[in-house]
Amino acid sequence: MDFNDLKDFITPADHLLFRAKKLFGREGKIIDAAIAYLEPGGGGPVEMHTHRHDHLFIVTSGQVRIRLGDSERILNPTESCRVPGCIAHAVWNHTDQTTVMIGISVEYSKPHLPMDPTFFRPAATDFDALTALWEASVRATHHFLDEAYIRYLKPLIRNEYLKSVELYGLRGNDGAIVAFMGVSERKIEMLFVDPAFREMGLGRHLVEYAIDRLHVTRVDVNEQNEQAAGFYARLGFRYVSRSETDGSGRPYPILHLELPHSGM
Repeated sequence: MDFNDLKDFITPADHLLFRAKKLFGREGKIIDAAIAYLEPGGGGPVEMHTHRHDHLFIVTSGQVRIRLGDSERILNPTESCRVPGCIAHAVWNHTDQTTVMIGISVEYSKPHLPMDPTFFRPAATDFDALTALWEASVRATHHFLDEAYIRYLKPLIRNEYLKSVELYGLRGNDGAIVAFMGVSERKIEMLFVDPAFREMGLGRHLVEYAIDRLHVTRVDVNEQNEQAAGFYARLGFRYVSRSETDGSGRPYPILHLELPHSGM
């Protein structure tokens, strides 16, 4: 392998002919690790499954196809992917030769997703429920917005904003939507959690999915929403710039946050 072809790897200070990159760095602990040999046509489980811990898969030789919800990802040698445990998943050999990979199971120090939600892609038929969740979340967290502005934004959310982004959501045990996120051009445009299910790791789970699977690097937050700004800071986002008004030109300052380049 050409040493210069190791994408996203860096050479730490005081090292020579040495390349490395972080595989994960968020809070949690390794609970087990294994090496797997997948023969042609091999993999599993046959029926995609979920569980409370997350996986980190690293391919050392060959190629794997990771099924994650309704999407797929191909991993080549030296590539890695973190698989959220609460999204149904399976891993299969994607070549006609034996593939070798390492699997690391990561458990979070706090219950990561205690309610076992189901990942899904919202459709237009979900827009009413998403709008209702948006309003409940905004009223619970955006106390700085006046009533007239919330009423102004609500039809825009329902009729314009939701259809302008890629939507990702979580359903609770009863099938009700408990959180959703909108992404466009590697930027999180919206993230809302049902107030009844806050502090359960749902928002964190969606953001980590966006970072790991959608390669999101940017997000904007209201300056007055200090809790949201702190939430994104804990996930690695850093302040870049500030706008005096929001997207509608209203006097609600916006903080523009970005993920810094990864390093060791």
